[in-house]
Order: sequence, then structure tokens, then C-alpha cells
Amino acid sequence: MKAAYSYSRPEAQTAEVPATETQRDLWLACQQNPALATACVDCISLKFATRVDAGLLQQALNRLEDAHPALRCVFSPHGASLLLQAPAHRKLRLSVISGDGDSARALREAEAATALPLDGSPLWRAHLLSCFNAAELLLSFHSALIDAYSRERLAEHLQAIYHALAAGRQPASAATDQFDAMYALMQQDQSDRRHDAHAYWLEHFRHGVPATPLPTDFPRQGPLAPDSAVSSLQLPASLSEKLLQAGHKRGIGIGDWLLAAYAVFLYQLSGERHRVIGLPVCGQDANALPRALGQFSKLLPLSLHVDENMAFSRCLSRISLAAQMARRHRHVSLHTLHKALPPGQAARPDGALYATVFDYCPSAAPQATEGLPAQADFNEWRVQIRPAGDTLQLDWHYRRSLFAESRMQQRAAQFVQLLEELADYPEQTLTHLRQDSSAQ
Repeated sequence: MKAAYSYSRPEAQTAEVPATETQRDLWLACQQNPALATACVDCISLKFATRVDAGLLQQALNRLEDAHPALRCVFSPHGASLLLQAPAHRKLRLSVISGDGDSARALREAEAATALPLDGSPLWRAHLLSCFNAAELLLSFHSALIDAYSRERLAEHLQAIYHALAAGRQPASAATDQFDAMYALMQQDQSDRRHDAHAYWLEHFRHGVPATPLPTDFPRQGPLAPDSAVSSLQLPASLSEKLLQAGHKRGIGIGDWLLAAYAVFLYQLSGERHRVIGLPVCGQDANALPRALGQFSKLLPLSLHVDENMAFSRCLSRISLAAQMARRHRHVSLHTLHKALPPGQAARPDGALYATVFDYCPSAAPQATEGLPAQADFNEWRVQIRPAGDTLQLDWHYRRSLFAESRMQQRAAQFVQLLEELADYPEQTLTHLRQDSSAQ
């Protein structure tokens, strides 16, 4: 089904801010290749166990727009700048649809395949699917403005506003700087911002890029072919709940918790304390997107150091902070970073900075799961975790030319076992974990 949506075009704009270089490149690429535009749509689904008052939800959406300037930005006709609308000229109109579970699936598929036009139209949209005594709200954002982290925070804020209105309370004001880092960055001087990000990444890779490859079953021979496969399993529901509680207890999101566990897992496999992991920050993969870090592309090259004498709880805090800092300094191109690194710094034969990717998809948004992209520098294996009902699903993508199916199934099972151990005993040292792994 193709869901219709509506918006009212504003009569006036109150401010104009320069678009970043990558935003301008993305705007131009979408003009030249309309098929690319659908890859820039990131969706998040909010489910309600009761009926939803569409009028109150529209009010909540209006208040969300008022609180977060990024949601009121549209591209200028020439794509060189962003036009910030005044709150009085809000544009978004909630689309209300009646249906059932099949309608919900069809709506999610339609949203993933429907671009957000860059012709001055809103860069987000909202659909409410009403099903008997339940409802599902599907929010879609253009990745040129809202990244994965901000998308989750916006969803949380919207829910808080709606529940407050439904209870007859005045919604609490949000710290907009926590949510609208992207808009704040757009207001800063562009050259200073790029210089800051450039300096950050040079410092991030001051120890170089580790040369130790991932352990493989078959030898590496020439460029990697697009020969991907996937091994999948679902985590026990009890483990999924345990992981959520473990992250909540320490004030760390489950995505960063799982990332830290994955870094420990790689240390167990190879004994290599320094590893670079690709960290996605957009909801969908698209090979045609510009090779830039973060907001407008696929991956951040996150350089992580593991101390074997450190307890996992402390390692978790350090890795979570490293991931937050990387996301904050995402505005520099991967090409620029390669040029800035000393000769031979990218030690892998293909010049890539990472061989593996970890991807936690918090909203279970439609993902590119037909296998890995064809570029040799994407990764050799990729771990993706996403919600599946009341539990989490683990998808272990890998290259058939490098890894045996039985080995990847074993790796997935070992990772799940490690998650259980880290959730139960977060204070044990990584040396102890490695000894246990060697014994097994």
C-alpha cells in the first residue's frame, strides 16, 4: 500500500542556515538519481496498547516541532541552504489510517520505499495506524537532518508529550540542545566545525590502525567478492530482558552495551587489544551514498582499545563514551581522513580502516539484509542485532570466501554465551573471560 500524507506549505521562512558540504552533495545526488532518495528515509515505529486520540497526537507532533528546530528545516530550491520555518508555520499533518496487522506491515514497507522530496517539502512525516484497541505510529525522517541517536530521542520526547496531554498535564519542556545537536552544529561556523572533527579523528587514530586481521577459515586471495551469507538466531527472551536491565542499571543504552560486548568478543577471538569497528549511524544501507562519516552515510570507523586487566563494567563505560564522541564528530569525509593519515597507517591490504561492523537497530526499521555490499572495504563480517517480538534477533553476515557456515554458527552461539556471562558478572576482568574462552 502507498500511504498518502499531507502537509501545508508555509508562506514564509524566518531563518536560513548554510547546508553542510555533504548535505549539498546529497541533495545533488538525489536530484540526479531519484532512486537514491529512498535510501535516505529512516523509520521508527511506536506501538500503543490502547486507542490513540489522533487530535491529541497531532498536538503532540506540533509541540515536538516547536521544541526541535531541526524538524522545521526544509531544503532551499537550490539545495545550498536550509530554511528554518517559524513555529507558527508548522507543516506536518498526521495521516490517520484504519487497518490491521497486515496493513501495518504494508505501511512499513511503503514508507521504506517512499522518498521524502527535497523540494521544500517537510523532511519528516507521521502515519497513525489504528487497529481496534491498539495503534501504531510510524515516523519517517530524512537522514540529512536527523541521525539514529536523535531519532530515538525525538520518539521518546513525543511519547512523553502525548502521555502528558492525555493525562491533562502540561508537558515538561525538553532540553532541546540534547536532541538537536544537528541543528546546533549547522549554526556553527562550518570551517571551525570541520577543523574540530578533523583534529578529533587524527587523535582518534594516533596509535594507527591495527594490522591483525580477523581469524578466517580460508585464505584471503585478492579482492573480496560479494558472496555474503547470514547465520541467524534469536536470543532467549530472558536474556534480552537481562540485557535491557543491565544497560538501564548503568545508564547506558543497550546499543552501546552490546557494542562493548562485541569488542570484548573480538578480543577473545584474536587476543588483539586494539580493533577498529564500523559503527552505523543511519537506519539503512545504500552503496550510492557519499563516503562520508556519520550523519549522511553508513559508518563511523570506531577505534577501540581493550584492557585485559579491566572489569567489563569499566570497559563498558569507556567504549560508550568513545562511541558518543565519535558520533559527535561525524562531520568529516572518509576520503579526507584517509588522506590525513600518515602513509601506511591504514594497514589492511585494501586500505580500509575496519574489517567488521556492529549494527544495533533499535527500532527494527526496514534494513538492507540481502547481503553485504560489493565494496571490498565494507567488512568481512557484520553483526546486526534488532528487536524481534519480545526478544532480540542476531544476524551474523559473513563472506563465504573467508568463513565456513559452521564456524559462523559457532561464533554466533559463542557471542550469545558471552552476553549471558557479561550480564551476570559485569565486574569480572577481561583476562578471566579470555581464560574461560580459551578453556572452552
